[in-house]
Amino acid sequence: MNRLCNQRGLGLIEVLSAIALFAVVATGLSSSGITSIKLNNQSRTAAAATALMLNKIEHLRTLVPVTNTVPADLALGAHDDPNNPITALGQPNGTFTRSWNVVSIPQYYNGTVVGVVPSIVQVAVTVSWTQPQPGRLTAVTYACTTLDCG
Repeated sequence: MNRLCNQRGLGLIEVLSAIALFAVVATGLSSSGITSIKLNNQSRTAAAATALMLNKIEHLRTLVPVTNTVPADLALGAHDDPNNPITALGQPNGTFTRSWNVVSIPQYYNGTVVGVVPSIVQVAVTVSWTQPQPGRLTAVTYACTTLDCG
């Protein structure tokens, strides 16, 4: 019976050490959660930019040239999406900017440039964004500028 009377509960030191342990664990979990949310947002943004880039590449590769006329989007030089800045779905008033640069492809003979490859151009499509953190992705494709790329 004496044993029960001598137990008084938790002391101040035990309570303070439990609170300190909880604070350390909670701090670690909250910083891990914040990092996870940031990485998730960056991944979502990069996936949307990749989809916009591939959408434009698909569009450019399916253009059907008219005889003796190069499609306007495949004319040599820099081009900007007319809806810039665009959303992840390609609509106006977003945070993404899409552009592409069309260049001719050099033709080589014995290591020397002798002209350009006829009927084919190199297209570099770039999508950049400003939120949540600035970034940019670029992909390169090739497209035909005449009916027979032969």
